[in-house]
Amino acid sequence: MAQVNISEFKKERIRKTIGETIEIYNPNESEMDTLVDFLKKYFIEKESNPHAVDIDGLTVIKEILPVVSNILIDTMSDEELKEIVNNPTFELELAFDEVGEIMKEVMHRFIKGIETISKLTPDDIAKMLKFDEINITDEEVEQLKALKKKAEKAGMQI
Repeated sequence: MAQVNISEFKKERIRKTIGETIEIYNPNESEMDTLVDFLKKYFIEKESNPHAVDIDGLTVIKEILPVVSNILIDTMSDEELKEIVNNPTFELELAFDEVGEIMKEVMHRFIKGIETISKLTPDDIAKMLKFDEINITDEEVEQLKALKKKAEKAGMQI
């Protein structure tokens, strides 16, 4: 097998161009953190209220699309945004599809992180973080495991 230069594995900033105007980005570390925080918030809401509404188009447009694309929405009202969600252009539908793929990838990484953490003992975590002591209770470990199960139940494969 031929040798490959490491530079060939650098992730491109632009993930996909849709039409002539929409750019979908590969999330950088900061944007990934924002997306993971969004997912945490979503799971916490679902945990406290099982009847909470799933992530809808308005939420995607307001909270996720600006993070991973060049689409600006800051001057539009919720009503205007709802009209767009209910009657999007083909290009915007393609952008939504790509954002969905990004969120699946983020969710997968999030679940893998939870799975890894849930297998560690508090002492293991303390050693990794170079702390003498860390206070992670068994209850918190169980909460992480429960979160993993809920994500799997929601259709995420690990």
